Amino acid sequence: MVSLFVATEWVKGKQMEEVLSIKNTEIAKHLSLPPVKLHCSMLAEDAIKAAVKDYEAKRASATASGESTTGQKTATA
Repeated sequence: MVSLFVATEWVKGKQMEEVLSIKNTEIAKHLSLPPVKLHCSMLAEDAIKAAVKDYEAKRASATASGESTTGQKTATA
C-alpha cells in the first residue's frame, strides 16, 4: 500500500514520459523494501503503467469524439 502512495506522489506534475520511466527498483530502494516485499514495488510500477494506458485510451477516445485536447499533459492524482 505504501508503494502505491509513493508512486502516486512521484507521478504528480510529471510528463508522461517521465512517469513511464519510474521503475520498481527505484520505489523499492526509496522505501528500503526487503527482498520478500519487492512484489509491492512491482505492483506499483504495473499500476503506473496501467493508469497511463487508461489515460491515453480515454484521451484518444475523447479526441475521436471531437473533444479538444491541447498540448502535453502532466500526471495528476
